[in-house]
Amino acid sequence: MGTFVYRAPELLRGLWPTTKADIYSLGITAWQLWSRTLPYAGQHNHATVFSVVAFGARPKIPDFPDLTESVESGTSLKKYFDVVSSCWNTDPEIRPSAEQALALLAKC
Repeated sequence: MGTFVYRAPELLRGLWPTTKADIYSLGITAWQLWSRTLPYAGQHNHATVFSVVAFGARPKIPDFPDLTESVESGTSLKKYFDVVSSCWNTDPEIRPSAEQALALLAKC
């Protein structure tokens, strides 16, 4: 069933896997690739699962100077994190499909 930090909230609730759960994992993985840190590092496993399911917790988008500059200039980094955050939406129906996510990432 996968490593818990990459699992969609609906899977943590015990629901069946769908392709939208994979999109959630893609969003978490994309965040990790950019931030170069583990999601929820330092948190106890049970606290992480509870916060993701009960409170909609997601990894924090790092506040690096290059992120601020890219947001101000309108470059692709802001678009990248818009796609990432759409992938980890609490409602699986709102998450993009794999095709949509790839198309959006290609535009970044």
